[in-house]
Amino acid sequence: MPKFRGFIAVKIPFTESMKELWDDVKKSGARIKLVEPHNVHITLKFLGDTEESLVPRIEAIMRKAVMDVNPFEVELYGCGAFPSSSRPRVVWIGVREGADVLKTIAEKIDQEVSKLGFQRETRPFVAHATVGRVKGHIGGLPRVINEWSNRSLGKFEVKEILLMKSILRPEGPEYHEVRRVLVGKE
Repeated sequence: MPKFRGFIAVKIPFTESMKELWDDVKKSGARIKLVEPHNVHITLKFLGDTEESLVPRIEAIMRKAVMDVNPFEVELYGCGAFPSSSRPRVVWIGVREGADVLKTIAEKIDQEVSKLGFQRETRPFVAHATVGRVKGHIGGLPRVINEWSNRSLGKFEVKEILLMKSILRPEGPEYHEVRRVLVGKE
């Protein structure tokens, strides 16, 4: 049975503020692999190995998770790092407005796809978009994270969620849309 590396996500438009953040991170001297602007997203659920035969059932779960939700606004706000800004491994952009709606959708999806054999999340959902992964020296990255910790990076309307396929390549992941589900009643 053919499989792919799957995840469910919300695509994010790359704003001018995000470009400024990416530029500041590049200038920080850190060894970091930045997410390509066209790949920036908020992961609602990482599925991992996904059998292609499950796609219709996953799509139905996605549809059910968003059918009672109207399109909604998300504000990208602040910058931080896992595990901490002083020891950054993953640099992220936070979500202020809309985070609660994203959390509700993510939790519904997590609960339902677990019935298909996917692993349940062990940590609470925190809406964020990955900026990049640190690959060594952190340089001035903690300073950049601090400077961006209380800044808005723009707002956008969530009108759809996507089932995505990730193909890992040496130059970075390549994402392909598998299914698109509109938010609200279709």
